[in-house]
Amino acid sequence: MFSFWREDKDLNILRGIAFDTECWKIRFVKSEETQKNIKEIVIANFWLLKTLFIELIANSQYPAITRDDFAKWVSSLGLIDAQFLISDAERLFIACKAGTPPELEKYVLSDRDMNRYEFVESLVRIADQKYVVPKLIEDHGEALKDLML
Repeated sequence: MFSFWREDKDLNILRGIAFDTECWKIRFVKSEETQKNIKEIVIANFWLLKTLFIELIANSQYPAITRDDFAKWVSSLGLIDAQFLISDAERLFIACKAGTPPELEKYVLSDRDMNRYEFVESLVRIADQKYVVPKLIEDHGEALKDLML
């Protein structure tokens, strides 16, 4: 039952971070310096993000998150309001799923469900839609920090 389980060690976590940030599609963040800043924020919070992802998949369609469960989770965080609708959360879910490069297809668990690197990408997209697009916060890194508070 536990034959494939490996204890998380810092090296494995760093490999996971490198993989996740290599795979995400955050081209809407134009500045390379801002992308680097976002990556540093993700690195600083990766244990928390990984644990959160595990909790979400345990209550969803293991080993991934369904669109409905993702929307429920976003709603449960109190992020839904007049400027950020549940349909926006669903649209961001779809955006994270779209355009997977062919070389990464082998890592996609399902065409319909969200895996870890897409989950991390979704947080950047939520921060963008919730704070940057309505011009509440100018910098994507600061928006991501604010989202994670």
